[in-house]
Amino acid sequence: MSADSPSPPFEDPAFFRQAVELGLDVVLLLNGEGRIVYENPAIERLLGYPVEQRLQMSAFDLMHPDDMPAVREALGRVVSGAVDALTMEVRFQHRDGDWRHIEAATRPWVRGGETFVLVNVRDVTDRHRSTQALARSNELLGKMLRSSRNIVSLTRAANGEFVEVNDEWLRVSGYRRDEVIGRTADELGIWGDAPNRERLLRDIRAGGGRLRDYEIRTYPRAGAVEFVINVETLDLDGEPHILMTGTDVTESRKVEAQLRQAQKMEALGHLTGGVAHDFNNLLSVVMGNAELLRDASGDERLVRLAETIIEAADRGAALTAQLLAFSRRQTLAPSAVGLEDVVSAMMPLLQSTLPPSFRVEVEHAAAWPALVDRSQLENALLNLVLNARDAMPDGGRVVIGTGGVQVAPDTHRTLDVAPGDYAFLAVTDSGTGMPEEIRARAFDPFFTTKAPGRGTGLGLSMVYGFVRQSGGDVTIGDGPGGGTVVTLYLPRASDTGDDGAGDAEAEPTGGPETIVVLEDEPAILEVVRRMLADLGYRVLTAADEAALEQVLAGEEAVDLLISDVMLTGSRRGPEIVRAAQTGRPGMAALLISGFPADGAGDAAGRDLPAPILAKPFTRQALAREVRAALRRRRRPAAS
Repeated sequence: MSADSPSPPFEDPAFFRQAVELGLDVVLLLNGEGRIVYENPAIERLLGYPVEQRLQMSAFDLMHPDDMPAVREALGRVVSGAVDALTMEVRFQHRDGDWRHIEAATRPWVRGGETFVLVNVRDVTDRHRSTQALARSNELLGKMLRSSRNIVSLTRAANGEFVEVNDEWLRVSGYRRDEVIGRTADELGIWGDAPNRERLLRDIRAGGGRLRDYEIRTYPRAGAVEFVINVETLDLDGEPHILMTGTDVTESRKVEAQLRQAQKMEALGHLTGGVAHDFNNLLSVVMGNAELLRDASGDERLVRLAETIIEAADRGAALTAQLLAFSRRQTLAPSAVGLEDVVSAMMPLLQSTLPPSFRVEVEHAAAWPALVDRSQLENALLNLVLNARDAMPDGGRVVIGTGGVQVAPDTHRTLDVAPGDYAFLAVTDSGTGMPEEIRARAFDPFFTTKAPGRGTGLGLSMVYGFVRQSGGDVTIGDGPGGGTVVTLYLPRASDTGDDGAGDAEAEPTGGPETIVVLEDEPAILEVVRRMLADLGYRVLTAADEAALEQVLAGEEAVDLLISDVMLTGSRRGPEIVRAAQTGRPGMAALLISGFPADGAGDAAGRDLPAPILAKPFTRQALAREVRAALRRRRRPAAS
């Protein structure tokens, strides 16, 4: 470049002055005391004060008091040459009263032997506010995730390592945070097996990195848990991650299964109840006439034939009782029963039932008496022990345990019972256990895993129906060392009372009383009439309500009214009995029914006006109930 050529513009001091004057950032020159020596016009935009006011101010006049000590120290270090440059964030107050956040870069500048501080200031208020808003948002999001009742986890897609989990995830899984972060679900055993995890990853890939309302079972420390999950694939700093949120549906699935079971049993109950009603009516005719034939005949051959018929009718009645048991429609006589007493009384029978290769052990814990039908409980215990035997074809160990448990209002979801005290009876075998798919159907009527002809499939369903009808519940689980444990939970009785054992008595005889029988089945009506007549009673009959009204109108003294529950016509037996007793308060009553579910009450939901004798019944059973009804009439309860 020649000596005559003009100098470049950046060598002209005016160039730099104009550049500073036009700058959007604030440029200040401070002396050692912090007073402003020079400022560019941008400062008015930053603080809002006109130049004549600013020149009278120190840099500290508008500074936030909390920031002053740090700024003074920093200026001192710059002026002393301790540092060559320094950057800090400071708050200044605008003329409108708002606090502005500025970022200041400083360095020393020496002129004429005096050290000044050159400051470049940038307004970062908006950035600061955005940062604060983001921090608040992150804090809020963190609180929402921590307090959420849904599980949330973030894992690396490459290796499955957990990056973050929320508190609900830890609660449901049973792990601590330090046990999870940095480890994989495979290492923790959460998937149970590799195919379970591979199925999830395959479906995530098929869904383009997303899943919606996906059901999966996991196996964390706390036990098997079923989830409905949603999955998103995220890119965080160039690395793919899997965000998983989900809801624990384990309890709701159990409730749904219980509801399906209840609905299924209810439907079967209606079906079997109707069949049982008609079948019991037929058996009543067969059994009753066979008894009459046996008692009236002097021919030994006819007596044997009649007894054969009676035995067959008994077996038919037992089969009907089985159908009614699993549908919860059998007739029960609950009383306070000590479970230890039942087990002790049953031990000789149970031990004689099992081959020598089996060992029966008893483990009793403190238990309350149960409110239950003792005979049905004994049948249930026998059923469970026989099932345990069949689960161990080569022999093994059967443990019968009793105890008590309190079901609290907030913890009773695992049992389908009302909160309260329950006694339990558990039978545990040492077999190979029951697979989940078999366990899910174990209570289904006629479901059996035994070979054809080896089982009816009614055993466990009868136990289930009896316990549910008694106000309890049944669970099937894994035994402590393998095998299967079936536990019956039965409501606690208020006292030990009389358990009804040993109530056998001689066959009651008849008497001179007048009895009216109301029954719309002619064959049954005739059988009952003849049974009562043979017992010595004076018997009148009626086939419907109108005929009953005529009979009662013509008789001054009727001692007992026997009525079927289900009658053809607009009114049921209990309503007719109640109306008849209104006009004859001293008349006793007895109901008979082929459908024991009628024992729940009348059509209006009221208590029944008389006890029920279930069909089919023998003459002895009829005689016993008739005498009991007549005794109740003669000995009314004291007021």
